[in-house]
Amino acid sequence: PTSFFLIPFLLVIHFDMSTKKLKIDFSTSVLRLVGVLIPVLLNFALFAVYPKLWSDFLSTNFTGSNPLALNFSFSLTKLVTNFCYFFNIPFNQLIVLIVLVGLVGGLGFFSYILRRRDKNYILFGYTTGMTIMLLTYFDSWDHHLLNLTPLLIITLFSLPRRAKLIDYIKPSFFFFNFFDILFVGVWFLTYPLFPYNFVGTFFLFVLFYSLTRYFLVKRLKTEEVKLQ
Repeated sequence: PTSFFLIPFLLVIHFDMSTKKLKIDFSTSVLRLVGVLIPVLLNFALFAVYPKLWSDFLSTNFTGSNPLALNFSFSLTKLVTNFCYFFNIPFNQLIVLIVLVGLVGGLGFFSYILRRRDKNYILFGYTTGMTIMLLTYFDSWDHHLLNLTPLLIITLFSLPRRAKLIDYIKPSFFFFNFFDILFVGVWFLTYPLFPYNFVGTFFLFVLFYSLTRYFLVKRLKTEEVKLQ
C-alpha cells in the first residue's frame, strides 16, 4: 500500500501560481512511473498463480487486518473506527478510508502541485506521501515508522540549520523514534476505557502541516529564506 501513496508524488506536475500555468513533464513522469510499476507488477504474476492471495491482499490492505476490533494503530482512520466500535456506531471501514484519503491525501497532493519552491521537491513529496499513508492507512504500526525515519533524517540535513521548518519536524522525529512505543504501552493500560492512541496521530499532523507549509508559503521567515 505504501507504493500507492508515493506514486502520485513521482509525477512532474506543477501549477505556477505567479503565471497561472500548469506545467507537466509527461516523459519524465512516465519514466518514473514505469520504474516504480515494474517491480510492483511482478506481484501480479504471483497473484495470477495464487488467486487467493489477491483476495487476501485486498481484504487485508483495504478493509484492515481486523477492522472490527480495537487496536493501537495511530492512524486517523483507526481512531475513527475505534470510536465507532467503542460506541457501537455502525460504520463501513472502506468508506472511512476513502473519505480520509480523499481529504488528507487531496490536501497534500494539491499542496505539492502548488509548491512555490522546487528544491528537493521529490524528497518533500515522498515524505508527504509517507505521512499521508501513516495518517490514513488502517494499520499504522511502529515498524512502519522505519519507512518515514530515513526521509525525516535526510529532510533535516537538507535544510539550513536555522530553518524554522526544523522546529516542526524535530519534535515529530524524536517522538516517533524515542517515545511512540511508550504510548503503545499506555494504550494497553487504558484501552478498555480510552482506546485511542492519538499522540502519534497528533505528531503526524504536525509533520503534515510543516510539509504543506513548506510547499505553499510564498515567503518564509528570515531564518528560512535560504529554502527558496
